[in-house]
Amino acid sequence: MMASLSKVDRYFAVQWLSAIGFGVLLFVIIWLAPEILMDVTQAVTDGKLSVVQGVMALLYHVPEILLTAIPMAALLGSVFVVQRLCQQNELVAILSSGISARRLIVPAVAVSLVFSVFYALVQEVWQPAAFSAKTLLYVTHDLQGKSSDPFLFLDRTHRGERAPRWFFMAGEIPLTAKEPFAQVVMLTYAPSTQGVGTEIQSIIQAKSARILNASGLWQLQDGVEYHMRSDGGYEASDTFLKKTVHLSPAVNALAQFHRKNPMALNMLDLQAYVGLLKATHQGQDQRFFSVRLLQKWLNPLTPVLFVILGALIGLEPPRSWRATALTVTAGVLFLYGVSVPFSVNLGSLGVLPIWMAAVLPQLLAMALTGLSIGLLRNTQGYLGQGFWGKA
Repeated sequence: MMASLSKVDRYFAVQWLSAIGFGVLLFVIIWLAPEILMDVTQAVTDGKLSVVQGVMALLYHVPEILLTAIPMAALLGSVFVVQRLCQQNELVAILSSGISARRLIVPAVAVSLVFSVFYALVQEVWQPAAFSAKTLLYVTHDLQGKSSDPFLFLDRTHRGERAPRWFFMAGEIPLTAKEPFAQVVMLTYAPSTQGVGTEIQSIIQAKSARILNASGLWQLQDGVEYHMRSDGGYEASDTFLKKTVHLSPAVNALAQFHRKNPMALNMLDLQAYVGLLKATHQGQDQRFFSVRLLQKWLNPLTPVLFVILGALIGLEPPRSWRATALTVTAGVLFLYGVSVPFSVNLGSLGVLPIWMAAVLPQLLAMALTGLSIGLLRNTQGYLGQGFWGKA
């Protein structure tokens, strides 16, 4: 009996492994093919990249695609495996031999755990390294600018959110710590002359800025400072080649994290980044990345969940209407894909608690699966009562 179970385990494990693996490969090719492959091919044709660099550029895009492809392939592959077993009466034969349906899910979960570990390695190791390497390659060969998002910091430490002390922005982020920040704007605030809140006291514009030391001392270069006149307008009061300003050590650390792109940080770095945001009272950003941090803990387990959901969706008697299960699968994938960024925004705005925003995509996927099964299990030709009773 143990030998029989072992053969069944191996058989089912191979089925799930091949289906999910093929799905991952297919999704990677589909996402690479249209735009990314065309852009890289054009860069190689124009002589901006060598053939080897073009291949490396494609590989640098793969980790980001894998983080989306693995959960989708787990769900879709599981549906196809169980559907095929049902259509060919293999599952009915195995159940008739005395092996329970719950027992058969063990090899599927074991395979999904392999993909979960792979997902975690991609998320924590491959993606951060690939993002840095891709950015360096693209910027070096003039395929993109140095940064897509400016670094912004509003100091709220002493006066609260409604009365900031100063604001700092760098529009261009350097690739390395030795390079300067560019397109710099700094605003300083003072108590309002009307006695309510604050108003801008001075505006500094500079072509670049460098971090001088760890205590938060920065040097602004080649700029001009504007001060507020008595009539409320602003006039240029100082043109400088170099000007030293004191920000804070936290700004130094946040700027360096921003250079790495917080969206691509691993969990340890992201946790440190969230701690800095909290310490400097960056409320909305802190909530946003707190949701992202919890999602990074949960997402490696999503393939396990989706394999189980896929098995439930794919269960159907022979000669049933196959399109129904695929329609439910498409609905679950669409809802999950839409709810991931939507839930992060809900958490950042404070509409949902951080923990609820983090688990919302998985909860919605389970809810839609359960609702669909509940509606269809008694429908003739799909998930009949007899099958569910036997299982």
